[in-house]
Amino acid sequence: MANVCSDTVVLFPKEDTPGNAVSRLKEDLLDCYPSIGIHADTRLVLLLERLNIPTDGICFRGDVVCMDIEDAYICLELETAWNPLYDAYQKIAEHYGLDFVLRAEEPGERIFINTDVYGVYLDVRYRVLLKLDADAGGTVYEKMLREETDMEIYFFHEGDMLEWFAKYGISAGSYDELERRLDSDYVCVNLYDTICA
Repeated sequence: MANVCSDTVVLFPKEDTPGNAVSRLKEDLLDCYPSIGIHADTRLVLLLERLNIPTDGICFRGDVVCMDIEDAYICLELETAWNPLYDAYQKIAEHYGLDFVLRAEEPGERIFINTDVYGVYLDVRYRVLLKLDADAGGTVYEKMLREETDMEIYFFHEGDMLEWFAKYGISAGSYDELERRLDSDYVCVNLYDTICA
C-alpha cells in the first residue's frame, strides 16, 4: 500500500465501562483475525462488518498487522492508506463503551499524532530522524551519525530530547529553537500532535 500510515490504537475501559467490554472485543478480534500473516485477510472492515457498524462517510482502508491482547486493554497496530482511521476507531470504541488513544505516523504526509497526552499507553512525543547515509564529515553532526545505529529515535519529554542533542554539541532551549537550528540534510525532528484533525 502506497503512503502507508502506521497506526497504533489502544482500546481500554472507561470508568463506567462494563467489566466484559475488553473480553467481548477480544473475542470479536480473534474471530475476525484468527491469524495475522501475509496470506490472511486482515482488513479492518471485517470487524466493522461483524459489528454492523455503518461505513458510510468513514475511512476504513487498512489492515491489522499486530494485536496485543491484555486483560485490561487491547493494542492494535495497523497499516492504513494515507491517514489514520480515527473515525473507525471511534466507532469501534463506542460500540463496546471503551475509550482509546491513537498514535499515527506517516512521514511522507507529515502526519505525527499521539492522542495519549500523558503517555500512559503510548509514550512518544518527539521523533528524531537521522540521515545515517549522509556525509557529515567536518560538521557538528559527524559524531552523532557515526555513533548512532538507529535511524529513528523517539522521546516523550522535550528535556530528554534536548539533552540527547546537547551531548552531541547541539544546544537548544526548546523544540522550536532546536528545529530552527538543525540542518535537515543530516537530521530532522517531528513533534506529535495531540489531536487528530
